[in-house]
Amino acid sequence: MRKQEKMTLAAACTWMLVIMVLLITAFPAGVLAKKKVTCLFIGNSVSYYNNMPEMYGKIASEATGKDVSVTTLMAPEKGPHAFSFNVAAVVHSKGNYSKLKRKELYYTDRNAFDKKLFDAYRKILLTKNGKVRHYDYIILQDHGRQHSYPHSRMGILNLVKCLSDKKTTVVIFMPNYHITPQKDLDTQKKRQAKDDRIVTKIMKDLEKSGLKYKKAVAARSGRAFYNYVYTYGFHYASRLSPKDYKLYKKNDKYLCDLVIHDEMHSTQLGAYLHAATIYSAIYGKSAADTVKKYRAVSTFRLPVLHRHAAGTNDAMQNGPFRSKKILKKICFIADQTQNHGMNITSRSEAKKWKHLR
Repeated sequence: MRKQEKMTLAAACTWMLVIMVLLITAFPAGVLAKKKVTCLFIGNSVSYYNNMPEMYGKIASEATGKDVSVTTLMAPEKGPHAFSFNVAAVVHSKGNYSKLKRKELYYTDRNAFDKKLFDAYRKILLTKNGKVRHYDYIILQDHGRQHSYPHSRMGILNLVKCLSDKKTTVVIFMPNYHITPQKDLDTQKKRQAKDDRIVTKIMKDLEKSGLKYKKAVAARSGRAFYNYVYTYGFHYASRLSPKDYKLYKKNDKYLCDLVIHDEMHSTQLGAYLHAATIYSAIYGKSAADTVKKYRAVSTFRLPVLHRHAAGTNDAMQNGPFRSKKILKKICFIADQTQNHGMNITSRSEAKKWKHLR
């Protein structure tokens, strides 16, 4: 009996080894890895300050358990209208620099669009055989309030036409622009109402266009910024020097801690609010569950094109986040603004939201 038991055990072990070998050969490395999700961010300094796209990638990866890969097409002071010309020209060339038609480029870039810049666009937009590279999500940042003009809205339509397919989700990223002094909050209400109308027009344009895309959503980050400001008031940005502090105080000018001294570009906290709002727009829920694991993204140089145009591609670091409690409130505001219609217009109204106290 003992001999038979040993033979049975040996046979069982042999079969187990055979099954393990079959499983390993049937599922090569990568198949059992996390599902990869690709995102393309197109925008200017409002997007790339403090590595906002990378922040979004970390938030989405931790929340979904997927490998969220972020690619950026960034240039100072450029909006969708300017990008649409350059993107279309590179796509039409099918990756061949000799076939690039300079008349199709944006007029300010025709002389400066050299082989190096062309290759940078090509690697982002096209595969090796010249076909348009697929991205699961394309996040298009608007450029100020130029969306109110037909040519700027047409820029978004052209970008979607060139880059999206039936499996691509298009995200229109509407950030804040120039958070003004506290005494001018009435002007903020009018500006935000105008932005809301513009977003509605853009979404209707996309719906009527007949272009190929899976779905389109608008990330109302500007509205989320103002909801934060009305709730917690304006504070001096931590980046201000003592000299700037005195200057702003003398002029009765107040800053929210979401933005730096120019009242437009984000601090780390502001960039986190942008990223959380985009996440809530795409997935329809709050990013608060990621706060426990989240850590501030370290400084690195994002790939920014057209450096000759203006500015640099240095990330603007403004110190570490204050606390997880603040981040959770940021995520709550982002989700409620994006998915539940939060529209706070006074401090007294903000007190009604118990999660913000």
